[in-house]
Amino acid sequence: MLLGRDGFSRIPWAQLFVEAVLVVLSVLFALAVDNWNRNRVSENLADQALRNLKREVQANRQDVEASRSRNQALLDTLRSEAPPRGISLRTADIQNNAWEAAQATGAISDMDFSVVAIASRIEEKQAEYRNLKRTVSEMILRGNFGGDVDEERVPEGLRIMVSGLYGLEEDLITLYDTFSQSAED
Repeated sequence: MLLGRDGFSRIPWAQLFVEAVLVVLSVLFALAVDNWNRNRVSENLADQALRNLKREVQANRQDVEASRSRNQALLDTLRSEAPPRGISLRTADIQNNAWEAAQATGAISDMDFSVVAIASRIEEKQAEYRNLKRTVSEMILRGNFGGDVDEERVPEGLRIMVSGLYGLEEDLITLYDTFSQSAED
């Protein structure tokens, strides 16, 4: 300890102030570097999630487009004067893994809001499609068409359900295209 002329200890205030400022600046610098690193990791995760979503949307769009063509042909056949005796329903096998992974990892919190909003609407519409697909499949398997089954005509209930699938497929294609445009911006 340094003693001054009057016998009291002399504190080097200037030196303490400089050291305190250096400690504070070091801590702030470390926090800034940590924050930068976390942001970089989050942005990379969001970019990867967006790339996965784009790939999945493109694959789903192709599958839905093919299913829509088949369902249009089925509707044309069901509306004809001599509808088929056997009905084959081949619908899209829609994937939702990229959206679920983006949600589970928290990547959507770092993605553009408009992209997330469209992806969320796609997920809702896909769930609606899966539910209707399951209902139509059960209807065909059980032969439960909502009325008397007449071998000479296809019950109106089946036409309505297949029309519903077709309409959902059109909605999905529109949403997929909107997503692709929004994700490119």
